[in-house]
Amino acid sequence: MAHLPSGVLYYLMNYRFLQPKWFLERTEHFNFLHPTAPFQWWYFDFLLEDGSTLIVAFVPHQWWPSKEIPDVSAASLFVTLRDPAGVIRKWVWPLPYGDLRYARGRITVGDVFSIEKRSLEYCVLIRTEGVWGDLRVRHSARPFAASPFGRLPLWLLRMAGQKRRPISYASLVPRDHAHIRLAGDGFQVDQGAIAYHEQGRLGSAPHDLGRDGWIWFHIIGKEWGIFGVEDSFICIRGERVSIQYGFPIRTEKYCLSAKEYLDTDNRVLKAAVLEFVTPKVSLHVRFEPSHEEDLTYWPSSDNRQLWSIGYATARVRLEYRGKIHEFSAPALLETCRCR
Repeated sequence: MAHLPSGVLYYLMNYRFLQPKWFLERTEHFNFLHPTAPFQWWYFDFLLEDGSTLIVAFVPHQWWPSKEIPDVSAASLFVTLRDPAGVIRKWVWPLPYGDLRYARGRITVGDVFSIEKRSLEYCVLIRTEGVWGDLRVRHSARPFAASPFGRLPLWLLRMAGQKRRPISYASLVPRDHAHIRLAGDGFQVDQGAIAYHEQGRLGSAPHDLGRDGWIWFHIIGKEWGIFGVEDSFICIRGERVSIQYGFPIRTEKYCLSAKEYLDTDNRVLKAAVLEFVTPKVSLHVRFEPSHEEDLTYWPSSDNRQLWSIGYATARVRLEYRGKIHEFSAPALLETCRCR
């Protein structure tokens, strides 16, 4: 990035000046109103009042032929519920792509699944065999995007010497409140929650992203929420504080070290140490493994590609503005291997 003009570099480094809320929400309008992309997702996760963790993800196209769902033209709905005792219930439903309909602020797949954005909330309805859900998610907080415009313009990638295609990504609900009603065989949930929601899309297959994959983390504390991708972006949200850094990130230190992987799959991260240090912020996190099965595990047929989310406990030490915050919180570790 050194050959970029200094004025352009300054505004990119302080990209929040370029991120009015309506600008970031264009990513969402595009997702709802345009034909679905080969690599696209709607993702929600929740920390419920009783300490349970819930993940809901909708993928309108298969990213790769999987062992369970070989047809890449099919859509998929992922739902995982982990209760406070560590008992995990998870479902993956292939949905007919031909039943998918999208309109302004709404996407539906027949009578089975829908996401609708209203003035101050998302309404997610699930009506599958064995599981019924009604999730109401507030979105009063300011959205977050890792890049200045919600996606990196192609011309900027070329100036930076990168050949990869631009990906759109925005966290429309970095941290807010939700009410969850979910029921099925042997369980019933009706309680409040802390919510997170993001959307992303790339107009081609995941391997065209130009990278082998990524590790994403989300720490869901009762007072702080922290999520990001190593060497790419990080967002730290408190009740009245928002600390965020995105592309092109330039900090004194940002790394995941002491990585440990599953014995059953040495690509899937189960533990690590996160350090993020700037002149204003010092963050140290130790992710401790849960020794449980993955919350999601979606390999390709040839096992070269993979999307997986595991549960961990985060031991956090955050120093900001002269105050030290130390706490433990549930954490999600997402591993994606695109090649």
